[in-house]
Amino acid sequence: MLEIRPDLRILGMGNKTNVLLVESVMEAGAVGYLQKNISIVELIQALRSTFNGDHYYSGTVANQLLEESRRQYQRLKQAPVALSRREIQVLALIAEGKTTKVICGELSIGTRTVETHRKNLFRKMGVKNAPSLIKLANDYNLLG
Repeated sequence: MLEIRPDLRILGMGNKTNVLLVESVMEAGAVGYLQKNISIVELIQALRSTFNGDHYYSGTVANQLLEESRRQYQRLKQAPVALSRREIQVLALIAEGKTTKVICGELSIGTRTVETHRKNLFRKMGVKNAPSLIKLANDYNLLG
């Protein structure tokens, strides 16, 4: 939609406030995210805010994004090497036992991108396989 109408202001809305879901909606071009159970007053506030060019996230969503950002900052400070935010996301999903296909869907990225992140994680962490990667990530508290 944004390719056809770049001036659109898109708000995501859903029952779930999973940080990865919200981040993928944002990366797709949304300017905010709301929970479906918000009041009509908050909906009007969100619409006005985004119409005026601002971003808007309902309270719970904003708190979760801030908390995740804080956790990622703490993890990055403890990491033996510098990992990107996306690498940490891929690492967390690998640790959950998710397949490349599932990771692609959850992060809205392609198979090659996931495989590149996986390869970079192995190289940066100096490991050869996923179990070793997960153990080292746990040792450095990278998984939260």
